[in-house]
Amino acid sequence: MKIVDIDASTPAHALREIGEAALRADGAIVFRGSLGFDEYLDITNAFCTDFLPYLGGSNHGRELVDEDAQIMTAPGGANNHAIAMHGEMYYQLTRPDLLFFQCHTPARRDGETLLADGCRVFSEMGGALRDGLAERRVTYHRRRDERVWSRLYRTSDREVLRSYCAQMSVDARFDDDGCLWTRFTDAASHRSRGGAPAFINNVLTFGLQALRCEGQPFSWVTYDDGQPIPAEILLEAERLVAGLVQPIRWRRGDVLIVDNARMLHGRNAFDDPERRILLRMGMGHP
Repeated sequence: MKIVDIDASTPAHALREIGEAALRADGAIVFRGSLGFDEYLDITNAFCTDFLPYLGGSNHGRELVDEDAQIMTAPGGANNHAIAMHGEMYYQLTRPDLLFFQCHTPARRDGETLLADGCRVFSEMGGALRDGLAERRVTYHRRRDERVWSRLYRTSDREVLRSYCAQMSVDARFDDDGCLWTRFTDAASHRSRGGAPAFINNVLTFGLQALRCEGQPFSWVTYDDGQPIPAEILLEAERLVAGLVQPIRWRRGDVLIVDNARMLHGRNAFDDPERRILLRMGMGHP
């Protein structure tokens, strides 16, 4: 993956030219230099025409930076745990094309963002993993009580929430206690922009959380017929992806652009409440 040293005077159109070539080749690029928030916005606007608000995803430890919920922090504070490798928002129909991260304050140690090329993951999977996961359809299940779902979707109106879920092809129902139960079915692998198959999804975040939690999980994943995905399949996929990870060791001002149709991302755990990484999710990228 390319790390390109720049300064605030570099025009945005030049950064786009460099960035597009790197995204085609590697799926991600880091622009490194004394870049402030305004430069970060200029870079995002040079690549994308629209930006996706963060609705429905886990927002524990996130801080919204703008009123439109288009810029937020990555989970921090007490939510400093490791995050399994995943594609962003693959638990619904609409997901971002590009992810734009900026490092405001790196952790004193650890807390690296992790990347893995989903195309390479798919190509290195043996027959058991392809047959048992990569070439299967999966269903993401979630259960949230009213206090949580009203925060995640930023509404307490059930009809507004149902309408949004319908747009995202997410099946949503409420039980007698007001809990929201959702289901979304999708392929575990997708075509990258270059045409190669990529293992990119939310299988590991949902599956490993359910596998390792005590009690009833709030998120889990099954095959599309409702049958459980065997633990050994999930753990083997986790081991394979871990062997292909590239860590991003943040410096203040870094801007990381990630192709969300190809690259899995995650995070190492850390212990520093000052760590602050921004995220904006871009749409309209060709």
